[in-house]
Amino acid sequence: MILPFGLCKRGALLSSLALLLLVAGVRPETVTAVPTTTGISPAEVTAWLTSVVAAVETGAKFDGIPTDIPLSMLPSRIPVNALPSSIIEQFNLESFQNQTIPTRYLSEEGQNPYGYVPNFGLNLAALICFAIIWLIQTALGAWYQQWWFGISWFIGCGLETGGYISRVVSHDDVTAINPFLVQIICLTLGPAFMMGGVYYIFGKLVIIWGEQYSKLKPMWYSILFIICDVISIVLQAIGGGMAAVAVQNRKDTKPGTHIMVGGLAFQVASMCVFIFLISDTLWKVYRAKKQNPDKENIFNPQYANIRQSKFFKPLIIAIICSIIAVFTRCVYRVVELAEGWSGYLISHEGYFLVLDALMMIIGGGFLSVIHPGYVLKRYKIRIRNRKNEEEFEDKNQNFEGASFN
Repeated sequence: MILPFGLCKRGALLSSLALLLLVAGVRPETVTAVPTTTGISPAEVTAWLTSVVAAVETGAKFDGIPTDIPLSMLPSRIPVNALPSSIIEQFNLESFQNQTIPTRYLSEEGQNPYGYVPNFGLNLAALICFAIIWLIQTALGAWYQQWWFGISWFIGCGLETGGYISRVVSHDDVTAINPFLVQIICLTLGPAFMMGGVYYIFGKLVIIWGEQYSKLKPMWYSILFIICDVISIVLQAIGGGMAAVAVQNRKDTKPGTHIMVGGLAFQVASMCVFIFLISDTLWKVYRAKKQNPDKENIFNPQYANIRQSKFFKPLIIAIICSIIAVFTRCVYRVVELAEGWSGYLISHEGYFLVLDALMMIIGGGFLSVIHPGYVLKRYKIRIRNRKNEEEFEDKNQNFEGASFN
């Protein structure tokens, strides 16, 4: 089986724990009881710890270490400073010298699937940021009633928030498998839902400018790329579920991991096509403005008020920045998972915090500060497949004469 974190030899681990007892001041004579199921008497444990003390004092190597010393005899949490440098390096604990970790973290019974201890402060900061973004998107989505975008971002930001809750919980017990699996699944699926909302909004922007500036009909931005998003979500969910079951049943995680990577790669590929199409549209719009002195007559006259909104240009910039941030994150996740669960990127949290957490906070932040509702209000641009079937309607009042400033 290939676990997310490699197993260590029992002898080496127990050696480090014994050294901890010495450094922490736990002397052999303090050991008074051993569970009878181990078959080791208190006298034998005392003799073993005495030999460890002697070995430390003389600089000798540890020899003849019993393999069934129970974890219940050891402190519940271990000061990282008390561990040998070899163990600190092996478990990637260099950044946690002044902290303590659960004893079970250094045992076969409780493996650490992260390969590191999640940083409490930085993950808590990411949690707070996404909780704020989630609340903003929920409130503005309900107020402006841009349902496709609002629901997509409600789900996506909710998944991101849930993922960082799990990472914060994992800080106190890295051996708990459920928080690890929850954060993997949530943080993998969240961006796909968020991009689904962006695809739909851009289809509306094409209508606002005019279909002649786009290679695709507005409806196809929703149909094509949301279908791609659904396929990506399904593949990632199936792969994540298979990997989760494999971890819990101590089986090979490679099949599930490969499916997850395939889903992420498919998402990156579809985003590349979308970025090409949106770049082509923006270039045509820009060129049309430069070549025509009467700029408004070259665009769809029905939506002139929307284009004159003071938030229209900032919204376009926010969408571009959000796409770039999410795309950067998706490329990183493909490379990360392609290396496997014990790869370099996935076992070093700094890369994750910058290329995943920070990128998604930037992407979510831009479209929360400049929400599409600021431009579209409660007006509904209904996207149709045939030309000139777009309908722009207000549920409560006529569009004519409405102000967007």
